[in-house]
Amino acid sequence: MTKLTLLLAFALLQPATAPAPSDADLKSIEKLAAELTTRADAGDKAFVAKLIGDGADDAAAADMIARIKRADVRKTFRQHLSPKSPSAAGLNYHDPSHFQVDLKTGDNGQWTLARLWVCR
Repeated sequence: MTKLTLLLAFALLQPATAPAPSDADLKSIEKLAAELTTRADAGDKAFVAKLIGDGADDAAAADMIARIKRADVRKTFRQHLSPKSPSAAGLNYHDPSHFQVDLKTGDNGQWTLARLWVCR
């Protein structure tokens, strides 16, 4: 009986899901996608390296810029948007570019680019 109870409990548990982003959230995130694309198109390694963190060098920044360009972030961000909580989300570009963008809301309630990282 205990095994059946546990099985039923696991079957009934629903994973916690983040609320869908509002229209205002989507507009704010769209601006971030546009900024990320514009910076990548301009080859702004300093901007990208800062988002990668951990003392990212020019080669790492150049690699990430190529990934951002390949993903066409400005046009595809909605398809790759993954809400995590009311104040956190991500852009998951596992295929074909293998990178992710962490987004969070700042103190002012606006969405910001928090981090770029390569999927392993």
